Amino acid sequence: MGVDLLDFSFRIEKSFGIKIAPDDYKRLPQRQPFDATAGEMHEWVKSICRDRNVRVPWSSWTRVRIELAKTVCKPPQSIHPNTLIRRDLDFF
Repeated sequence: MGVDLLDFSFRIEKSFGIKIAPDDYKRLPQRQPFDATAGEMHEWVKSICRDRNVRVPWSSWTRVRIELAKTVCKPPQSIHPNTLIRRDLDFF
């Protein structure tokens, strides 16, 4: 698990009021080498919220997008659902 994924996870826990368990990472896309779209990361966060019985806020995409942007020091406007976090954002 890379440093960016841990940073992103901590930010998401704080933003959404959830706790991400080690088993939750198994639900991330299993492409080799690892890469996921920002949209897939959003779906991952929403699924964790639903599993924890935490209401998914209407602003969930905006929150995920902002936390991804903070993690990789990029402007949120550059992140779209089909943006690959590793290839396009240098997420590791």
